[in-house]
Amino acid sequence: MMPFAAMDDMKQLIEKYLRGDATLQERELVKSWYETDPAFGDWWERELRNSGMAMDNDVQQRIYAAIIHKHCEESAPQKRTIWHKTFFLTVAAAAVTAAIAVGATLSMTRPDAPSAQPMMLATEAGNRSEITLPDGSVVTLNACSTLGYEYDSAQGCRVAHIEGEAYFEIAPDKEHPFVVVADEVKVHCVGTEFNVRAYADDEFVDVTLNDGMVSVVSKYTSHNLQPGMKASYNKVTGQLRKSRVTPEHYNAWTQGQLRFNDEPLENIARAISRTYGVKVIIETPGLDSQRYTGTLARGSIDAALATLVSASDLNCRYLPDESIVYISSNND
Repeated sequence: MMPFAAMDDMKQLIEKYLRGDATLQERELVKSWYETDPAFGDWWERELRNSGMAMDNDVQQRIYAAIIHKHCEESAPQKRTIWHKTFFLTVAAAAVTAAIAVGATLSMTRPDAPSAQPMMLATEAGNRSEITLPDGSVVTLNACSTLGYEYDSAQGCRVAHIEGEAYFEIAPDKEHPFVVVADEVKVHCVGTEFNVRAYADDEFVDVTLNDGMVSVVSKYTSHNLQPGMKASYNKVTGQLRKSRVTPEHYNAWTQGQLRFNDEPLENIARAISRTYGVKVIIETPGLDSQRYTGTLARGSIDAALATLVSASDLNCRYLPDESIVYISSNND
């Protein structure tokens, strides 16, 4: 039995949770619903049907995914080993299936026709997962990312929504094109491999093509990409530009590496935070805009920070009990 009799109360509490205004007791209550109550999904849909506040499937899935991400942010992993954990949600039932093991993957048998069943997947901070979609496409999902997938029968195409970062290996199917939606950008393809970086707190949405050909479309502009090209969409100005790049620099994270090419320290700090599940604080004023180039190889956070310190003018202090990294200039 759910603790709220009215849908209004339920909706109000979820909205408080997503805004960050909920009390500790209220946050624990919401988390317990999807963690322990298998009837939550059925109750949620039944109350929606009986109320005047119907939501479409996409809104429901975004709420579920946001709850997962809020939970991840509140319980960042303390361990230095990167574990693979993926949450799989369907609209029909809000039951959560977690694959928790090093190298864990989610896989489903490919049907004769694309599945019409929507699905949502999310990864926590410090985790990556490889997922095989119902159409046979393989997606590697980076830390702190959410992926939604469905088959649009009206348009006859496969559609994925990404917030965060993912590497797509699209199964060829000329009869059912594949579209990736990231913020205000759409990537159209049939069968190809590319990386999409679209974190909510990043200034740009980047699409980098490794193999095949894709069309990247924004509201006012479109570009066709060939292997070795990147399209960058500026969320502030709305500009979409393409350039020649080395794709391996942008998908190195799938091999456990963090590569930076003239990146501001602010971006590097965010990448470290997502990869290792820690909070990163830049103490020196103005240091966040300083730019750096280099590679942090697979390994513990201690090894990554040691590399960063040895190759720069930075000082890093890691407090494992608090999962916090402080970065300052050696000149301080």
